[in-house]
Amino acid sequence: MRQLSIAFSLLLVASVVSADEAKKAEAKKPAAAPAVTSTVPDSPLVAAAKKSKRKNAKPANVITNETLAKSGGHVTEAAKLPDLLPVPPPPKPEPVDPLAAERARRAELVKKQEQEKKIAEQKKADAQRARSTSEDDSLDEQFQDPAAAEHAMQQDPATSTQKPPM
Repeated sequence: MRQLSIAFSLLLVASVVSADEAKKAEAKKPAAAPAVTSTVPDSPLVAAAKKSKRKNAKPANVITNETLAKSGGHVTEAAKLPDLLPVPPPPKPEPVDPLAAERARRAELVKKQEQEKKIAEQKKADAQRARSTSEDDSLDEQFQDPAAAEHAMQQDPATSTQKPPM
């Protein structure tokens, strides 16, 4: 086992040394001039992308005339553009009424007061019905005899109009 690990470590060191020598040999060779196949100059963005040599980054595909010629790609253009839909006119702004909010608040207040009045009247009618115990007192006020109603009012201490003794 020991001999095997020593053999692998020697093999690793040898491969690292040979790789360093290969890099040094490549560095000594003169750089070849880039081949230009198209006569159209590159745009400023493409030229900047070619000049920048990003290190430790994924290689990005730059679309140039050269890469299109190599890959066999093509670009098509439409002969006639379709008609665009008309743009709808902008919505008209609603006139701003400074008192609209106040009117709405007042209307809400009036509605709430009317509801409270109805509730109070309903409670009053319920209390009146609960107080009536005799058969003479009718639940429907429109069918009640006026004389009987007056007599009931005089007998009922809650509706008495007399002043309390001093």
